[in-house]
Amino acid sequence: MISNDNIKVMTKTAQTRQRIEDLIGNLEPGDQLLPEGKLAERFGVSVITIKRSLGELVKDGSVYKRQGKGTFVAEKRADMSSDPSTVNLVYPFVPKDTFKDPFLGQVINGIGDCFAVNSCHLRLFPLHGKSTIEICLKNPATRKMISSGIIAVNYLFTEKDQKAISNYNCPAVFIGKPETHIRIPSVNTDHFSAGYDATIHLVKKHSRKRIAVLTHLDRRPYCIDMIEGHRKALKDSGIPEDGKLLLSLKPGLSMSTLVDELVMKKTSFDSMIVWGCEATIEALTSLKHHGIDVPGEVSLISYDDFPVVSEYSSPTITAVRQQVYDLGYEAARLMLKQKNSGFNGRENLASVLKNTLVIRESCGCRG
Repeated sequence: MISNDNIKVMTKTAQTRQRIEDLIGNLEPGDQLLPEGKLAERFGVSVITIKRSLGELVKDGSVYKRQGKGTFVAEKRADMSSDPSTVNLVYPFVPKDTFKDPFLGQVINGIGDCFAVNSCHLRLFPLHGKSTIEICLKNPATRKMISSGIIAVNYLFTEKDQKAISNYNCPAVFIGKPETHIRIPSVNTDHFSAGYDATIHLVKKHSRKRIAVLTHLDRRPYCIDMIEGHRKALKDSGIPEDGKLLLSLKPGLSMSTLVDELVMKKTSFDSMIVWGCEATIEALTSLKHHGIDVPGEVSLISYDDFPVVSEYSSPTITAVRQQVYDLGYEAARLMLKQKNSGFNGRENLASVLKNTLVIRESCGCRG
């Protein structure tokens, strides 16, 4: 596993180089940079520091010098010092073992199986602290590692990330739903339809009308789609929406906190959709603690399914199953397609996979 802890402290030359690279990012190949004296004045450093920074950029091929004329922006090119057969799985670092994360573990399995038959290798590249894809690509040390390809998961892409990916011709695929202004190949699951189907099942099959939805703010893009599907199902069923039944968990708290909030405020609810399998178990435990019978009094659906948990709970958990393995496999396929056809920073391929509702006991069915 690779971290970027070793680049947290940067020398003045490295900092200056990065600022010059930021400047280059706004220029076109062949454009002339400011004279060294002007750059030193602009960045508040000595001319010696500017010379050192430019010298590194010349060696890196980012700029070139013309005797008596100045320094110019070089043609953009990929960093060929990286292994072209290696693709990096980029994700925010979490303190627990990566392979014990059921979602990330299945994504890794899907990517690995696709790469195994295509002579490609996967490297894990967790982002620590405030590190971003843009920062890693702009730093020569980490750019050599990741410029051969990035698959990002559990990450929020920004326009700065996209610009850096384009500047360094870095093949990239995003697992998730990118913001509308981000144009990058992506693979996602259909959260809208899944939210709709889960709600319709509770309404039509079990005559539930007061459906609480418990989600996470930090997973906003996915949750919004799921909630919009839930709202559409309510509307189609002629059930008025009650904002008191849409609750979002604050960082650092357990899902039982939201269940406690519903009960303590005496909010009426007869069913519940909870984002995350582990969170659903927390909610189930809290409901039992309050003496609420599942599924007799409250029907329960998990928005995520890991059979090792769902099938051995009491009652067994009805769940929306995301095709997580397939997310990884499809992301790897999109990466290979991009690498084989040549990088195109403007390509906006998008694959959307269908989720399925796995019927068990917690909703009121017999499974």
